Amino acid sequence: MQHLSDEHTALYSRILEGSAQILPNGLEQHDGQEEFDKSAWDKCGALGLCGLTVPTMLGGSGLDPLSAVIAMEAFGRGCADNGLGVSLGAHLWGCLTLLLAGDRARNVDIIRDLATGRKIGALAVSEPEAGSDLAAILTTAVAVDGGYRLEGRKCYVTNAPVADVLVVLAETRPGNLAFGLSAFCLERGTPGLTTPAPVSKMGLRTASMGDVELDGCLVPKSARIGAEGAGLSLFLKVMEMERAFILAPAIGSMERVFEATRHYAQNRKQFDQPIAEFESVYGRLAEMYRRTSLARLVLRDAAARKGSGGSITLEASMAKLTISDAWVANCQDALAIFAAKGYLSATGIERELRDALGGQIYSGTSDIQRRTIAKMLRVIS
Repeated sequence: MQHLSDEHTALYSRILEGSAQILPNGLEQHDGQEEFDKSAWDKCGALGLCGLTVPTMLGGSGLDPLSAVIAMEAFGRGCADNGLGVSLGAHLWGCLTLLLAGDRARNVDIIRDLATGRKIGALAVSEPEAGSDLAAILTTAVAVDGGYRLEGRKCYVTNAPVADVLVVLAETRPGNLAFGLSAFCLERGTPGLTTPAPVSKMGLRTASMGDVELDGCLVPKSARIGAEGAGLSLFLKVMEMERAFILAPAIGSMERVFEATRHYAQNRKQFDQPIAEFESVYGRLAEMYRRTSLARLVLRDAAARKGSGGSITLEASMAKLTISDAWVANCQDALAIFAAKGYLSATGIERELRDALGGQIYSGTSDIQRRTIAKMLRVIS
């Protein structure tokens, strides 16, 4: 692998080989029926993908950020289930990262179960009227004897219908964004916690998504993650990681699509020559390779910087924006080259495009990333 150490190359090869065995068949059926594949999840756990950055003493792989994203790149190339990649990302970069940022001692057993894949995690933040605007969060956590009572509804929560552990952001001091939010760890079966049926969506259909309803949900004080009022600061740390790294599997997906498209273009003949000989085709292939290479560099730069310590707010938004736009553009070019054949479900190209479009929305829309970059550059206040 280009610019990788021997250890990183070995890691990439191991995960690539293992990921190729996760879904030998059945993806088209799972996508069509919008099914989460629990057996595929269990294979990810056995491969160590569910706890890449979790310390080994807590059941994880103990990888630094750069090694973790390299592993997820390999997963994205070896396993064509992009929805499964998003489910892993929400579990790893969302739920687990927030738990690790809080009081680990309280949640050792839960963290270990999540890191090994025995349990599935979800991060519940968005609400019907609160997406990017965290100040609009209406879910409340009122202090009662021995704990808190949670009331509210979360939406667009990846893994919610299948999650065993949910990390929820709620108001403990209404009207105070900086110190008014707190994070809570809830386990499935908690009275008052329900997760309705999954919602149907355009792409990433194998990633189960739905609402989280909290109706007088009573939790002990030990369910709070970190100090009361620390929810915003914890969440911002998590989003920095999630935005930067959740699209790592997309790099592998882009590589898969490029290879399939190149092979098709070199073997499909029109006017007595391979269509790859036409400028309109080889130009698209060159652009697909260029975008993938640049997206990989931006991702790995953010990961390397995070591994060195410190904030990567700017780098995270740049990675999210660059990769998501490149993923969509590459799939559109692939569809143009495959033409009518690519529009058919059997080739998988139309599914790749549907999946890629979601990357411009989840974990912060592309417009939000542009706004963050502009703020970091002091273009706007």
